[in-house]
Amino acid sequence: MWQNRYTQGLIEKIDILSSDSTMQRIAMHHIYEYEKGIRAMVLCTLSPEDCTVVCNKLKARAIDFYCKRTPGGGNVNLFFGKKSCIELVQIFLLNKDLHELNDEEDFIIGTLLGYDIAGQCDRYLLRHSHESEHETVA
Repeated sequence: MWQNRYTQGLIEKIDILSSDSTMQRIAMHHIYEYEKGIRAMVLCTLSPEDCTVVCNKLKARAIDFYCKRTPGGGNVNLFFGKKSCIELVQIFLLNKDLHELNDEEDFIIGTLLGYDIAGQCDRYLLRHSHESEHETVA
């Protein structure tokens, strides 16, 4: 009798996991990392369907989030994390897409997402030097 209940419980857990897409499972791992304090903010690019499911999970956990369609419109960039981080992203992305951020905004968002600081400095300098070249040519 005990074995049957145990086996049934395992089957139910497997069914729940198999109903989630791979991207939903990755997002859930990011939620776990956020809740444990490993990250202050997370960015996931999801299908609209997956985004709806993950947003419902974020709402249930009272985690702040912001969604912005990707330029092609097929996917959604979902940012979630600390309220101040999300508010900053909303300000930066109010009237532009992620790829249109200026060098400073790109640096700040990369840092908030936990990217390597030295790598962010390299990226900033590279972007800034390309911007300076375009200004010199014009």
